[in-house]
Amino acid sequence: MTSNTSTFPRYQAPNIGVPKHLNLRGLRFMTAGEGGGEGGSGEGDGAKYTPPATQADLDKIIGARVERTKAQYADYDDLKTKATEFDKLTEASKTEAQKQADALAAAQKELDGYKTREQSATWASEIVKDSAVPASALRGSTREELQAHFEELKPLVTKAHRGPVIPRQGDTPSTPAGDDEARVAARRLFGTGD
Repeated sequence: MTSNTSTFPRYQAPNIGVPKHLNLRGLRFMTAGEGGGEGGSGEGDGAKYTPPATQADLDKIIGARVERTKAQYADYDDLKTKATEFDKLTEASKTEAQKQADALAAAQKELDGYKTREQSATWASEIVKDSAVPASALRGSTREELQAHFEELKPLVTKAHRGPVIPRQGDTPSTPAGDDEARVAARRLFGTGD
């Protein structure tokens, strides 16, 4: 039987999700009963925490913290100005060919957008040919999407296109066979008839 003569402490650290690239083998973990010299109870330098007694004390603590934070970001405006100047210099240092290439790329992108819209409009007009559905009502970016939307709209537009229903549309009005006094007066006034 071989004896295991290890230089490591007997206490093993619990698995607490420490990444494997950190080497924790040389560390010694103390338990509550072990002393590590003076102040081993975890209180730091031995001073106990006392909460601020007044609002002024709390304001002083908060003010000191705010000043430390402001000191960390004191050069933010300078860095922002430098970054803006760097961007301007970078743009100015582009060669004329680079500027033309950028302009060409932007123009090509715009042209592609126009071509896509024109193609969609052509497809829409072909799909709605000989129907009551307007081409401008169709939505989609491919012919299949436009066709599917047309199939959804077609029954709705066909039903709505019938027109209103007028009750008793074919009936003739019931008027007396002879002229009544109002008709005679109107004919005399406007000079029609006799």
